[in-house]
Amino acid sequence: MPVTVKILTPLKLVVVDCSGVVTDNDWLDTFSRLWANPAFDRSSDKLIDTRRVERFEVKSATIFRLGAEARKVYEGQPKSKTAVVAPLPEIHGVARQHQLITEGIAPETQVFWTYEDACAWLGRNPENPPPPAAEDRRK
Repeated sequence: MPVTVKILTPLKLVVVDCSGVVTDNDWLDTFSRLWANPAFDRSSDKLIDTRRVERFEVKSATIFRLGAEARKVYEGQPKSKTAVVAPLPEIHGVARQHQLITEGIAPETQVFWTYEDACAWLGRNPENPPPPAAEDRRK
């Protein structure tokens, strides 16, 4: 499975771990299921980690669609943060699109080249949750 989600309730954190080839369907399914999960607390921070992605086949139209859905899901919700770790330029660009589309709603989204920077912005220890084995693939 290219995208896995861990809801870490005691930490008020959701970790979305991506690997291999991620498609439009994977991305849409992941967030549809997360938002429908009764264990999901909308005030939790999110950490989206794409360091192990080989190909990200998510189109801009999908990012816009999810951005519109996110506006509905998070309307009136307490502030939270979403940190996206995107070491590959093509993923970084798509993640920035999402950041711009959802600007002004909870959660606040920031995009980072490194896992450590993302964790620092979230105020989290990079070892808790432990990162998956991954190298920095930024070119």
